[in-house]
Order: sequence, then structure tokens, then C-alpha cells
Amino acid sequence: MIVLEETAVRLVESSLRTSEYRPINVFVNFYSEPEYNFRVPRTNFFPQPNVDAAVVTFRLKQALDYPSVASTKSFFSMVG
Repeated sequence: MIVLEETAVRLVESSLRTSEYRPINVFVNFYSEPEYNFRVPRTNFFPQPNVDAAVVTFRLKQALDYPSVASTKSFFSMVG
């Protein structure tokens, strides 16, 4: 997936101890293991944007590897 570089870094490198950790991080890390692959310079796009992009991949977890919660619906309603 190609996203803004800032977004890619936040999706992959955020931890529970930073202000950058958001509900989307909980969702992404619940279901997958995100990996920052490489930066895509803004010069590769036309028209050229004011920011760089990055490619992020998400290795989906098996259901057995999901965190143990009583109810995913309740868990995500609490997080969001």
C-alpha cells in the first residue's frame, strides 16, 4: 500500500508510549504486522505533491495470533 510517508512511519513505528499511537494503530497491530518497505520520493508523481510517500505491507495474522479479548466488537468500541 502506498501512503504518505508520515502516515507510513506512524503505522509501523508507533508504540503505546508515544502520543502518536492512535486507534488505527490498535486495529492494524491487532490484525497484522505492518512493515515499512521503502520511501517513494515526491518526484515520482505527476503532478508532484509536496510530500513523499512510502510503501507499507501488512502481513495478516492468523486468527489464533490475534490478541486475546472477550469480544472484538467490545474491544474496538472501547478503543475507538
